[in-house]
Amino acid sequence: MALIGFDPWEELLEAQHEMAHLLREPFGWTTGAYRTSEYSPLNITETDAAVHITAELPGVAGKDVEVTVTGDILVVKGEKRIEDASYGHRERWAGAFSRSVHLAEHIDRNGMQAKLSDGLLVITVPKSAEARKHKISIEARG
Repeated sequence: MALIGFDPWEELLEAQHEMAHLLREPFGWTTGAYRTSEYSPLNITETDAAVHITAELPGVAGKDVEVTVTGDILVVKGEKRIEDASYGHRERWAGAFSRSVHLAEHIDRNGMQAKLSDGLLVITVPKSAEARKHKISIEARG
């Protein structure tokens, strides 16, 4: 049983974001415009004991990131701030971001941890005892 469910709406929103980015900057050139609602790339891995969610957040301070769980939705949101200046050209993005991940029901909310180091946010979501893989021994006769 997978702990992370498939959310077609999230996939559709990501596709919409990529299409808007492609139309806005068709050859990979950036306009230097102040872009908001950028999303940070996520990797989700799963072991027998936990799910690990890793988000790239370069240049984002820990005080500017919030991780919450409401029901079965984990939300990472925050804001990347850059110094105010008069730019002739700017490619670094700044602004608010938010990502949500649908979690299955069998998680240990009390054991969840989040650590931000070197621009990587790692969230560990332990599985509850009933969601962990159990090996059943086989009694062989004759």
